Amino acid sequence: MPSLVQGICEAHLMEFSDKTLNVMIEDCDFQERMHLYGDECIDKPDWLRWQGALLAEKKRRENDG
Repeated sequence: MPSLVQGICEAHLMEFSDKTLNVMIEDCDFQERMHLYGDECIDKPDWLRWQGALLAEKKRRENDG
């Protein structure tokens, strides 16, 4: 289910405010630090891909700004 929601959100990342984007990145960082990604083989790869998409959008904004 997380991958479904992540996919929908990823399609609209450009519409999210900088604050929302930063909160999502912080949430991913927290999950990683606390080992809350779920199953290493099932859940974690999707969360890491999502985190990568968030970081890429942040970098794109920094380069455009």
